Amino acid sequence: MDKYQLGLNITPDKIGYAIMDSRNNLLKPNGAKAGIGERLFIPGEVAEPTRLLRSARRIKRRRQWRLTCLEQEFKPELDKVDPAFLYRLKDAWLSRSDVRRKRRQNLFANVVTEAQFYKKYPTIYHLQVDLINHPEKKFDLEYIYLAIHSLIKKRGNFLSSIPVDSYKASKFDATSAYKQLNKAFKAIGYPFVKLAVQYADSGNDILLSDSLFKTNKIKKFQEIVVEEPKKKTDATQSKKVTRQLLNALLNSPTRFDILLNAEVEDDPNWKFTLADEHVDEKVSYIKQSLSDEQIEILDLLIDWHNYIELHQLLNGATTIAEAMVNIYDKHGQDIKLFNKYRLTVNNETAKSLKILYLSYANGSRNNKDVKKAVGAKSLSREDTSMTKLQR
Repeated sequence: MDKYQLGLNITPDKIGYAIMDSRNNLLKPNGAKAGIGERLFIPGEVAEPTRLLRSARRIKRRRQWRLTCLEQEFKPELDKVDPAFLYRLKDAWLSRSDVRRKRRQNLFANVVTEAQFYKKYPTIYHLQVDLINHPEKKFDLEYIYLAIHSLIKKRGNFLSSIPVDSYKASKFDATSAYKQLNKAFKAIGYPFVKLAVQYADSGNDILLSDSLFKTNKIKKFQEIVVEEPKKKTDATQSKKVTRQLLNALLNSPTRFDILLNAEVEDDPNWKFTLADEHVDEKVSYIKQSLSDEQIEILDLLIDWHNYIELHQLLNGATTIAEAMVNIYDKHGQDIKLFNKYRLTVNNETAKSLKILYLSYANGSRNNKDVKKAVGAKSLSREDTSMTKLQR
């Protein structure tokens, strides 16, 4: 047989082939019309669902272990004060109509004491703040246990799914980060992506601003901080890459294959947010295919993202508990203002706004529905009619 060459194009769901001679002419083996074609097959499935379930079981098992250790530490002293306290706490999540519930009270033996507790401490954060701010005060042992129980159960807070040890107390050096990113982007084949180092502080202020929506932050950041290349094609590509960079920093779904210039065959595992509950596993997965420069960019963005998250979480407070009390108080003020605003519109609009608020409280965040309900073409952070009511 004459010499021949075989060309293969291998993808996750098919293999293409071509058989050619030394002059790249297609051969016809065994009477076939042409030695070219492809074979399709069902691609292999990732083990992500199983991995996530295993991770959830591991998290639950560790949480139960932490709470068991806490209970063993406090039980001898709690039994001297209120032997049934821990048993009531375990039943507290059950409805009073549930047959499995054996006690009427949620936490305390006395109904009056329980009512006074909830009136003084509407949330667990109010109790934590009181304990922190008054170390000289003698609190009931049950109060101390409840405050620590909340911290131990969620390892600090449940506001963000990012692991607590990901946060760093030190201030993020934006100037140094811009220099590192510019150098790393050039190394991975994005020489046209450049951040203006002289505007590093301005860029940080934009990302940390409370008065701008995400879309406005992205637009303003790209206008001020991102240097525009001279070539139109480079400018388009630069905007595309920096958009993914800002998505990563602002908790939006991010195409890390685009951001890191990675050649990936439609793998959904490359699209996620840095606030994802399983972000550690997803980052580890994509790092297997990255170069040192790409990993440098990814690690830097994670540090930057966590700094922004921590800053927005605290919002000027010194502790997470204090920040949550501030959010609680602000929400109460907003509810009063919202109800006051509903009195100024017709009944149909007021009813729509109430339904939208309930939807918002349950996790829906659709500004288009709000605009439609109030008949507004545009909706800013501070609506003019609401501002008038505040005054």
